[in-house]
Formats: sequence, structure tokens, C-alpha cells
Amino acid sequence: MKSTRSRLFLIITCMLAMATASACEQSGSVARAQSQDQPAPAKSSYAGVIDYLNDWIPAQMKKQKVTGLSIAIVDDQNTFWAKGFGYADRDTGRPVTPDTVFRAGSLAKLFTATAVMQLAENEMVDIDKPLQEALPQFSIKSRFPDAAPITPRAMLSHHSGLPSDWLVDTYGSSKPFTEITAALKDEYAAYPPWRVFSYSNVAYTLLGHMIQEVSGKTYADFMENHLLKPLGMSHSTFVLTPGLAAELSKGYQKERAVAKDQTISMIPAGGLYTTAADLGSFIKMVFADGQAGNGRIIRPETLAEMLRPQNEHVPLDLDVRIGLGWLLGGQGINYMGRLVQHGGSIDQFFSQLTLLPDTKLGVAVLTNSAAAAGWVEGIAKEALIQTYQAKTGIAPPQPAPEPYFARVTLGELKQYEGNYGTSIGVFTIRAKKDGLYTRLQGRPLKLLPQEGGWFTPRYLLLGLIPIKVPQLAGLRFAFKHIAGHDVIMLSQGEDRVLAGEKLAPYQVSAAWQNRTGSYQAINIGTNAQWIENAQLIYKNGLLIMSVRLHGVGALEFAIRPLSDTEAIVCGLGRSAGETVRVLVKDGTELLVFSGCEFCREKR
Repeated sequence: MKSTRSRLFLIITCMLAMATASACEQSGSVARAQSQDQPAPAKSSYAGVIDYLNDWIPAQMKKQKVTGLSIAIVDDQNTFWAKGFGYADRDTGRPVTPDTVFRAGSLAKLFTATAVMQLAENEMVDIDKPLQEALPQFSIKSRFPDAAPITPRAMLSHHSGLPSDWLVDTYGSSKPFTEITAALKDEYAAYPPWRVFSYSNVAYTLLGHMIQEVSGKTYADFMENHLLKPLGMSHSTFVLTPGLAAELSKGYQKERAVAKDQTISMIPAGGLYTTAADLGSFIKMVFADGQAGNGRIIRPETLAEMLRPQNEHVPLDLDVRIGLGWLLGGQGINYMGRLVQHGGSIDQFFSQLTLLPDTKLGVAVLTNSAAAAGWVEGIAKEALIQTYQAKTGIAPPQPAPEPYFARVTLGELKQYEGNYGTSIGVFTIRAKKDGLYTRLQGRPLKLLPQEGGWFTPRYLLLGLIPIKVPQLAGLRFAFKHIAGHDVIMLSQGEDRVLAGEKLAPYQVSAAWQNRTGSYQAINIGTNAQWIENAQLIYKNGLLIMSVRLHGVGALEFAIRPLSDTEAIVCGLGRSAGETVRVLVKDGTELLVFSGCEFCREKR
């Protein structure tokens, strides 16, 4: 669930950044690394798949420095293989098993979505009515007078326009998650509903509050009695008990155990504890059209609606498709047919659940290491490639040939120059005769023009020499005008996703320019351990807010003033459109963003 690491669509750009980070040490062995990372010839039997994965997964863990991993592979109603690798506790030698408990992060959203649809089946919630009908305590300001109401359907599919995250008392807090509902009354919606896909932990936290309000039970009790127990998920919970705590894996950062497991307040968005074996039971329920053993979790038609694309009418979503809770496609293996999936991340834990509903094959992977960021999805993908061929006899298609590079004039390249707001910050593109140049999170990149209007990235070794990096294979950029926006999009495989928006010049008033300087967060409670400081900077005609996170670094985003007391985050997608506002408290001027109050340091 961690807001800076969520592995969803637009965060494909984070993979690019991670790849370039180690390019210098890799540059001498790029060809060797590429050949090692190519998928092995697919196996013709499940026994062959198991033998291959038993060798391949530990090798990948060693290479990536992942301490522990658990995996389960399901064929219809049979978990034909489940195994743990590495350590849940390296110090004591406790191994990972299929029943080792991991934190699953945003996989919680699949369970929250299923619970909402259970209530909808019982006519306790109408997902197409305004949220306020089921949760009267909810209100939020809006700058969109003609916007449609915020509904549970829009929230389930990340199109509500609600803020993405909340920076106050998110980690290690005992405060009830329902407090966010009251806090939002002073905030603004980022977009009107159905404008653009914008992943929102806030929306799912509100849905959890709605479940409590409508059912009359606590969220955790409802989930336990209506989902976890009926599914037979005996090692899963939303409130960690002493018994399950003893089975919980430690989290690892750079192969060293992190001292403390931190609970989160936004439980419905990311508070699930589970095992690979238990997730196998959840997969089987999906393949059984909502049935679990002798009981029914949800009706077949309800499940079908959850797996149906909800956003085909949204131009800015490009090829991103999302159901109710489930992400549809997005892993570059469209030849297998319909694919539904979700990832999760929280602190050092990363997870992936990927299903092929038509073939009835599914994979669950859980890891306990920060090094698995952007990597765990590839483990699930490789397991599916092998299992799919063993079941169907259909081999993966041959990789696409290297693109032909196009001759483009400097005048044509000049149209793409400018500043772009993305989910990982602002970057500036400049044109030269041989391509486009930029720096992404401080790392130099060259974008080489190819046929069809796409650009291929190359890392600039020493800032001069373009080289290939294995992790960037197949990644392409393009610039388009869509629904009134000049956007930059990405593709790695068949699917195109929105990466950011070109920023038009804007005026910055003297009031905002006078606010530049260093700031400290003063009300973040338990989040103080990972929000270090912030800066407001005026440079290159942009007003930049930079928030430094512990262990992550500075995240920068441009903000555009709407008045002398309010500004919005520039760009499209996650966190864009959200408001930075000025608040005067006890005679001191503060900047407020995502509930967090920042006080300027004395000069």
C-alpha cells in the first residue's frame, strides 16, 4: 500500500528509475545479463514446471537479494504447487513455508471490494448511488460544479477523483481509520469522477468505513465472518492475533531485518495479513464463480461484473482497464487471454496475485524484502508462462524485433520540449539533432526516435554514452494530444499507459514566491519517522514542492496556484489535481497537503 512504491500502471516509470540506478556497474555485462534473464523454454508438464521453478526462483532471489518468498500455483480447484523459499527469520533460521504469514499490502483491496459487492447483493448498498447515502458522514469540497456524484462504483475502480493518499498517522498508529472520513471535509476532490484513473488508498479506506456503517459490525469482524472464515483462510487476518504474529515473517531491508512490524491505519486499503496457501483458496473461489466449498461468497453475475472493464469510456486511460477492485491485463502476456491481477506493497513486503479466469490458472507470490520492488510481478509472470504452456501447449510468442530508428528533424523534435509532470516528479525534455534528452530522478536519459512516433530510452553512461539496460527492454515513450491534454505515455509490450502531462506555463504570484524555503511537517504523528522535511522552490518558471521521505529520497511535483491561498498539483493521475492550501494557525502560516501541515523553518 505504501504510496511511493505502489506497483500500478503509472509506476512503470519507477522501474525505469531503478534500472538506471545500477547501470554503471551493469554496463560491462549487459549482454550476459540479458541472456540470463530471458525466459527458459516452457515446460510440457506440471512436474517440469515445478522442477524448473525450484531451480529458477532461488537463483533469482540470490541475484536480487530477496530473503524470503512464498508461492502458490492453482489450476482450477487444485493448488498443484505451493512452496516457500528462503527465510522468514534469518537469525533463528525459521524458513518460509506456504503457511508463513506475510503482509500483503494492497491485496486487501480485493477483499474490501468483494465485501462491498456482498452488501450490494443484499441491497444494503447501491454502488451507483452517491457515497453519502451509505456513509452520511462523508463530505469533500469540489471545484467541479457539474461533476457526477462520487459513487462506490467509481471508488472501487479508482475513478472517484478522491485524493490518493493521506500523510497523517498512516503507519504505526492506533487511531481508527474512520477518522479520515471527518478529516476530508476540509479537502478538495482532485478530479471529477471518471476523468482519469487515479489510484486511491483514501477511497478504499472510505469503503471500509461504509462497510462498518452499513453492516453494523467492525470492518475486521465483517471481513473475518463473511470472507476469511468462509474461504477457509485460517492464517489470514486484518487484526494480527498473537498466534498469527508468531508465524509472521520479518521484513528485510538490504538483507537486514527491520526491527518492528508497523501496523497501518488504512486497514481496508492495505492491512491484510495472509499466506500463499490462503491466497490459493481465494483464487479457487474466483475460478468457482464465487463458490467456496459448500458455501457461496458472491454470485456468479456479481463476480463477472467485478471482472468487467469499468472504464472503457475514459480516453485518458489509454489501454489501462480496471474492474471493481481488479486490475485487468497489464503484464505483457495478452496472448494468454483474459488476465486479472493486483499487486501489493507495504514497507518491505511485496506481493502479486495474477489469474487467468478463462484458463483457470492463478499464481500468488509473497515476499519479505524491499529488494523485491518491481520484481515480484516478474516471478508471478514467469510462473504463469510456464504453467500456461504446460496446460494448453501454447508457447509464448517470439519477442518483437528491435525497432527501426527513424530520421526526425530537429524542428519535429522541438515540439516535445518542455516540462512534464509525472507520478515520480517533474522532468524537463530538451531536443537535439539526434534525439530528446532528459534527466529522470537525476539520471541522464536519451530518447531515440523510432518508427510510429515512439521513442526508446537509453541510459547515458557518464552522461555521454547511450547504452542499453536490461530492465528497459521494450520500454517506449510517445507524445500525444488526448481529450484536451498533451500527454506522455509509456508502453512495454502491447499496452499503453499514461505517464504524465506537459505543463503549460503559468503565473506565480509574489505571495507564493515569498513562501519558498524549507519546511518541517508538524502534525504527522507516527508518520514522522518517514517524512523528513519539505521544500517549496521556484525554478524554471515552476513552483515545485519537494517532500523528502526516509529511505526513498525527494519526491518533487509542480503546483499551480489558483489563488494566493490555494494551489493544485500539476499533471494527471495519482496525486495530481490535489490541493496545497495555506492555513493560518495561531498566527503562523502553514502549507497543508494530504492532511499534513508544513511549517516554514526560520531563515
